[in-house]
Amino acid sequence: MFSTEGKVEAFVRRLHSQLDTTTVTATLVLMVAETCAATERKRRQIALERLTQRNSTVSLNELRALERAKTNLSTVLPRATAVAHRDMADAWGVVVPLRIGASRRAC
Repeated sequence: MFSTEGKVEAFVRRLHSQLDTTTVTATLVLMVAETCAATERKRRQIALERLTQRNSTVSLNELRALERAKTNLSTVLPRATAVAHRDMADAWGVVVPLRIGASRRAC
């Protein structure tokens, strides 16, 4: 998992150097969705551990790491998308922004 926002931004720069803008945006959206799903699964696991009176310390630490990753990805996504749209606007003229799941529920 990513520990700092700087590492996420470095990862996004590497993605931009190897992939087109639409693919980078789709990859980041997928990563955010996957961290949201993993966070929810981890929360359910913690609830079960507490219900059965098992130690949930490890799961809580994993949940915190997932939440940090989700926050970092969610912070970097709009910036990466905005930079990409500005670059595309210079090269291609009018840019139609990619809809990033407006109907998707927030996690």
